[in-house]
This record gives sequence, C-alpha cells and structure tokens, in this order.
Amino acid sequence: MDDPSLVPQLVGWLPFILIVLVWFVYMRRVAARQGSMAEVGRENTEAVRQNTEVLKALLAKLESQAK
Repeated sequence: MDDPSLVPQLVGWLPFILIVLVWFVYMRRVAARQGSMAEVGRENTEAVRQNTEVLKALLAKLESQAK
C-alpha cells in the first residue's frame, strides 16, 4: 500500500472494521443478556429461600399434628 490515497486504504481496512463492529455489537448484547440472567438468578434464589422457609413451617405443623 504505497499509494497515499485514503480511499484505497479504507477499502483495504473495511473487512476488518466490519468484523470488529459486528463483534462489538454482539458482545454488548451478550453482556446485557448476562446482566438480566444474573438478575433472574437472584430472584430465583430468593424465591427458593422463601419456599424453603414455608416448607419447613408446613413440615413442623404436620409433625405437630401427627403427635
């Protein structure tokens, strides 16, 4: 690329620029999805914790009724 013209240089770099741009957009979407998945995981963990407490109370009630 001894030609000092800007257009041939840009045309030469165009595939690389497009690949980097597509990769950047894809990684932003992946990061956003991971953030929402982490939030769902936290909500599920809290729901399991609450269900465990309710189940323990129910089992205690059933054991006291069986006696």
